[in-house]
Amino acid sequence: MTTPETTAHQQPVITPPRPKTREPWPDWIEANLEDWRKRWPAVFTKPVPLAVGITRDIKAVLIAEGKLVEGKYRRGIGVSLHKWTTQTAYLRAIARGDVRRNLDGSEAGFPAEDARNHAQKLVDERAVRQAERERLRRERLSRGDQENQKEP
Repeated sequence: MTTPETTAHQQPVITPPRPKTREPWPDWIEANLEDWRKRWPAVFTKPVPLAVGITRDIKAVLIAEGKLVEGKYRRGIGVSLHKWTTQTAYLRAIARGDVRRNLDGSEAGFPAEDARNHAQKLVDERAVRQAERERLRRERLSRGDQENQKEP
């Protein structure tokens, strides 16, 4: 369904509806994460802050196993890590200052204060957006109930 809008010249402009949800992540990202959960359950089962430079460590392991050609696929690792590290649960762990972990689960220091502040800012922004979506949902439901009550 499209919605007509009017321009300054009073000509209707058809705008496509906004999607209600984002497109799902590509299957290969979830396949990477599933593989990593099996390899490194200490850091890819429950979101914990990852060690700085973890991309290099993952790449080194995959190259050593012959599953990654030197100089290629770095973007794939980065995109998969982006999905993992932008989860709200991961951001909350950073904001709390939980210990960073290496692939084997050993300690790798703590998140810097600026990383903690940035993570908290993102979590707060998400909470505001979620509250607004919930408010709009309740308004729509309320309008629907009012319309239903008017009908005999």
